[in-house]
Amino acid sequence: MSHPIPLELPEGEVADGTVVPYTWDYSVTVDNGRRLTLRLRCEAEQYYANYWHYGVRFIDVLEEGSDHYLDRLSIHAADAVSEYQVGYDIDWAMERTDYWMEDCGLTVEDLNFDGIDDLRLSAYTGVVNTNYLCWLWEPENQRFEYAFSLHGYDVRIDPEKQQIVTEDRDASTYTTKTYQYNEDGKLYLADSSAVTY
Repeated sequence: MSHPIPLELPEGEVADGTVVPYTWDYSVTVDNGRRLTLRLRCEAEQYYANYWHYGVRFIDVLEEGSDHYLDRLSIHAADAVSEYQVGYDIDWAMERTDYWMEDCGLTVEDLNFDGIDDLRLSAYTGVVNTNYLCWLWEPENQRFEYAFSLHGYDVRIDPEKQQIVTEDRDASTYTTKTYQYNEDGKLYLADSSAVTY
């Protein structure tokens, strides 16, 4: 459950590049009913013509109801791993996500079918597709660990088949990818199909 987002943007004309920091909290439940607070360290940035983009730099993880920090999830570190996983230069890693809404595109859902909340955060959106950074709750280590990125205009979690299905578009080619977990708990591409119109 999220709390209201405490963001007050300046009124009237604002110079391009103006940055307004803000923080908001989101509650999650992990193993054994333990409640944690995700404290998103965000920024709103004026791009042009009074058009704002929103992004997250860090997510602090706290015990719910206290200021006791358990961990800090770095967008830069997660995106560097994401860039490396797909064969890109890690120097391209973002310091902050880029989204068009104040909530910065956070989705809390069970991504590995263990019954525990995980995190999917919109990193950026192109013309059609969105890239997501994903952290899984690791009960053994009692922390969220960056696991993988997903890419597409649609992401569906299928708990019955224990699959993650993404759909993406590149020009006139539509691709559907189906991911599953192997016996070691690692996500792999199980199937991919494409149609060109």
